[in-house]
Amino acid sequence: MHLRDLVRGGDLVRVSEKLGSQGLRQWDRVATRGREKVVAWLKTLENHSAKRPAGDPIGDYDFGWMWRELGVDEWRR
Repeated sequence: MHLRDLVRGGDLVRVSEKLGSQGLRQWDRVATRGREKVVAWLKTLENHSAKRPAGDPIGDYDFGWMWRELGVDEWRR
């Protein structure tokens, strides 16, 4: 499968030729689903670390840098 790069909304997205021929609305749906999965994963990490017993280093870990690095910090609550 051949891959090509597409810049959409300032983000570099790696796509297959099959996806590359789809319209912009379909691209928005693909990007939204991916973003939603990343946000759900980060929330899971934070929720699990919050449930750790007192004194556990992961319980006090700040995941904020991951949100910023992955470009989804505006969806953090």
